[in-house]
Amino acid sequence: MSKRIAVIDLGSNSARLAIFERTSRLGFFILREYKVKVRLGHGAYENGGMLQDAAIAEVLEALSEFKTYIKLYKVRKIIAGGTSALRDAPNKAVFLTRLKNELGIAMKVISGEEEASLGGIAASNLLPPLEDALCVDIGGGSTELSFGRDGRLEFGQSARVGAVRMRELFAKEDGSLDDAAYDALLAHVKSALLPIAEKIPKGAALIGVGGTFTSLAAMQQRLTVYDPARVQDFSLRADDIESFSRTLCRMSMEQRLALPGLKKKRADIMPCAAVIARAVMETVDADAICVSERDGLEGYA
Repeated sequence: MSKRIAVIDLGSNSARLAIFERTSRLGFFILREYKVKVRLGHGAYENGGMLQDAAIAEVLEALSEFKTYIKLYKVRKIIAGGTSALRDAPNKAVFLTRLKNELGIAMKVISGEEEASLGGIAASNLLPPLEDALCVDIGGGSTELSFGRDGRLEFGQSARVGAVRMRELFAKEDGSLDDAAYDALLAHVKSALLPIAEKIPKGAALIGVGGTFTSLAAMQQRLTVYDPARVQDFSLRADDIESFSRTLCRMSMEQRLALPGLKKKRADIMPCAAVIARAVMETVDADAICVSERDGLEGYA
């Protein structure tokens, strides 16, 4: 059994690497984590999902750096998964072939259901036990919802409403939205989420994973330095999320960049991400959501 495992998660908005040390068959701890902003989905959603050459080159360069860290830690097993942008791309085979030939990394394209399940597994293992829980992960290209009962995953589904995708389709260049675009985006997301929400029992506790919810938690606490301990298990109220969504959409990029708790690399997609978060809360009629600092990477492990 390999003692060290590298997990690569390639989304529409970023690429992440985590190196895990196994302690038992199901036990592990994280040795190192790396994350880079590489928008594989940049320009794709307005071009029929086709991955753009510049985006492919940027991602391959970032994953080449990941290989350096993997060798440094003497990792023998690599698990790599690509999510929404790859799922939708008609030319995904071009990227996957180059990745295999140039870097020796075999990447699996993760289905929406699998992606939702991975986030749910991580959250259920790293937060206190809940009878009924809905895990929500707002990504760059899609939003995943997974429902669990008594610690057992019941189902996971994906909707094609991610922050990068919605920014390209609804927002201005800097990510802001006027009132008409805001209302149109909110209605669009609710419509996409409704078929999933109808399957979820009333009163389920909500768990938010991923950068949207950790950013909202950091912003709510005005953290000038990100503190995982203060973000983990933090509760966000629905009315606070609604307020953030309206305020962010009306702000200029310069104003958003000055906000405590909001990382610069998320400033252009955060308005749409917050609108998606509001839509989730209203669609499932939730008053609050608990933030998990861990997500699909731990689910892979």
